[in-house]
Amino acid sequence: EYFKNMEIMAKEVMETLGTATFNSTPLQCFRGIKDSEYVFDYETNLKDFLRLNETNKQCCEIDYKPIRNEIFDCLVHTWGADENYVSTYSEDYSVLRNEAGPPTSWLNKYTTAIYRPDNNWISKDTERFER
Repeated sequence: EYFKNMEIMAKEVMETLGTATFNSTPLQCFRGIKDSEYVFDYETNLKDFLRLNETNKQCCEIDYKPIRNEIFDCLVHTWGADENYVSTYSEDYSVLRNEAGPPTSWLNKYTTAIYRPDNNWISKDTERFER
């Protein structure tokens, strides 16, 4: 009954927002983000990785890479993201556990904070890019 009521409420919210306009354009409302806007789609592999014990997490070779879409192209153009980015879950897990060089992360049961080991986040002004 609860889920049925939540679905009804979600539908009402979508319908209400759909009647609004911004800059003479009707707002579009979606349930979650659209599939075409995912940059990474690796939920199944991530769940498999998280089921592993600590030893197997360290040697896991499951890799992932971004989906080539408009959002990813914008990240590449605007932020200089690597077009050929590929990583493994074990590499990322190693960074989170501060096993890959100087401490750059902090995590506990409720929070994960990841810091850059350098000042590469500071950039010069870049040309505005409209997509």
